[in-house]
Amino acid sequence: SGPSNSSYVQAAVDVILKIHKKDEEGHILVFLTGQDEIERACTLLRAAMKDESSPDRELIVLPLYAALTSEQQSKVFKHPKHLLPRGASETMPDGSKRLLRKCVIATNIAETSITVPQVRFVVDAGYVKQKAYDPNRGMESLVVVPSSKIASLQRAGRAGRTGPGQCYRLYTSECFDHMMEETVPEIQRINLANTVLYLKALGIHDILGFDFLDPPSVDQIMEALSQLHTLRAIDHTGYITSLGRQMSSFPLEPNLARMLIQASEVNCLEEVTTICAMLSAESIWITPPPPAREARFGNKSTPAGPPAESRLQMNFKSYGNNYPSGGANGGRNGSFGGGNGGFNGSQ
Repeated sequence: SGPSNSSYVQAAVDVILKIHKKDEEGHILVFLTGQDEIERACTLLRAAMKDESSPDRELIVLPLYAALTSEQQSKVFKHPKHLLPRGASETMPDGSKRLLRKCVIATNIAETSITVPQVRFVVDAGYVKQKAYDPNRGMESLVVVPSSKIASLQRAGRAGRTGPGQCYRLYTSECFDHMMEETVPEIQRINLANTVLYLKALGIHDILGFDFLDPPSVDQIMEALSQLHTLRAIDHTGYITSLGRQMSSFPLEPNLARMLIQASEVNCLEEVTTICAMLSAESIWITPPPPAREARFGNKSTPAGPPAESRLQMNFKSYGNNYPSGGANGGRNGSFGGGNGGFNGSQ
């Protein structure tokens, strides 16, 4: 159920170009699922604008997602005249004003967290990326799913907040009718081991009877308790152990906290600390936009190699050998390798 058009990125680009050809003023806000889709859409748009450029109007394409720096994110709030390419003018040779329009391509961060001023047009692909826990694999991952009806209405409401607006949905009314009414709360989608351990550390023993605002399923809670018992964070009666209390003091998932404690006992703390830090980061790589990535690396596939944890350690050691004094940017608070496919050391 939900949106069914697998080529919605190209469809969104086509709609944006159609809107921009209109004479009406107003900025465009586009909802896609994540960084890769957003950068792809930006690349397609910029290429299309080169082929279909018009002297009387300018489309300024701006990505918006969490991995961008605050400086890059702040561009969406600036007046378009301050974002014009070098050498571009606000006016025509005859003195008349050009139509300057921002096109902000964003994740669902722009649904509620951020309000982009003077948005008149919204393009909604109808998808969202959510964190979900797979108990069979024992892993959390980000999956793309159809958005809910409430989220779709929220997106539409971003258009015309200070005047008339329009929302272009890239899916049919039948797809909308099959969407979930509301977005499933995150607590009902994630691994609860960390939450349960924290509650145990606070002295709350009866987790099943705890009054959650959005109660998770019994299966979720039992899975979390089973994990904590396996890690020896709780005993067979369900009470927190001294090891569990020690684990709860780490700002990490319980399995990583347990790994650190064990590493200190077998004298490999330095290596395991590195692996834990890298596993805790959403991504250890800073990925440049597609043109820059292809220019530097080409379209090479990543060869098979050792297990993921070993590769993390190898990558970190390789960085240390190349930049022993703290990196190309002069320290571990920067982006190792200068940001062109380098290592993200800000985590």
